Amino acid sequence: MSALRVVQLLQDKGVTLVPVESCTGGSLMAAITDIPGASGVLADGFVTYSNEAKIMLGVPAQVIVSYSVYSLETAREMAKAGIRQSVRASLGIGITGSLSRLDPANPSSSKVGEVFIALVKSTSGNLQDVARACIKVSEMDRVKAKQQVVSAALQLLEVALMADLPPIVEIED
Repeated sequence: MSALRVVQLLQDKGVTLVPVESCTGGSLMAAITDIPGASGVLADGFVTYSNEAKIMLGVPAQVIVSYSVYSLETAREMAKAGIRQSVRASLGIGITGSLSRLDPANPSSSKVGEVFIALVKSTSGNLQDVARACIKVSEMDRVKAKQQVVSAALQLLEVALMADLPPIVEIED
């Protein structure tokens, strides 16, 4: 999927995006900001690599404890926290997972190669789930694994935007 197509769809629909990334380390934001005009659809974004950073942004600690840092629930809360902290975003995307090795900070939460993505939209101040995905990363090389996740995130964004952000789209990989 192409970042160009996602930026065009965001522009056409008047939607602003806030990515909240963990395992991808800002790679989705980098792909989007490589496109001319991205500043009109991407006001800000966050890299929350540690549990503490997620909590500081606004992810409830209880969600991380109850579901694990690597879960759809945590990705969803990351997207919601991003919208709440953003200067003007109407769509949040949260990405969390373990790319290529067991996470020593979260050994009981790690399922190597499993990444979770969640989209949440804000309509008149109400936050609503839009889409979610669980991606099985096939690449053990971290750079290639990040590229695979970014491609899946762009695909999820494209599908949701083309469907006018309906309540819940799921993409299985």
